[in-house]
Amino acid sequence: MDPLQLLYIAGSTLIGGLTGLFLAKRKQQQQPNNPTFSPPKYEEQEENFSHNFPNFDAKMVFVARKDLKMTRSEVASLVSCCTLRTFDAAYMINRPLLFHWRQVAQAKIVTCCQSEEEIQTIFETATAMDVPVAMMNLKRSGKEQLDTPGVIGLFGTREQVDPITGHLKLYN
Repeated sequence: MDPLQLLYIAGSTLIGGLTGLFLAKRKQQQQPNNPTFSPPKYEEQEENFSHNFPNFDAKMVFVARKDLKMTRSEVASLVSCCTLRTFDAAYMINRPLLFHWRQVAQAKIVTCCQSEEEIQTIFETATAMDVPVAMMNLKRSGKEQLDTPGVIGLFGTREQVDPITGHLKLYN
């Protein structure tokens, strides 16, 4: 990967993260006037779940399509959006494992597949195995949204996710 591309991706991620933090702080400063508002306290919900999963390596795996010829910034954008959707899906299906994942390594892996049929098969297999999965369609420069998945994200233990995505190569 070209160092300039890495710098671009890192800079975009940093700017996005700082913007999100700034907006969240600003929203929190505006909310205290509302007596019914109380932000969620994840610390209370997020007990130490590590003892429940001592030998499990939880991870998020993203599968991006190579046949769409997406730029690296498009892939990075889709994966970052898909991370949030996958997190939400995992929160609904397997909250204890998700909290365990947040307390340990937070492994995230981006792999690639070669066709729409392959990504649909992976999505259907994950859904059938009750693995939390999310899908993001490709949107190019705000002009068009293709009705085809660009990236899907899966969350689970190594034993759950590897049979579905273990054969895929890392995205490069």
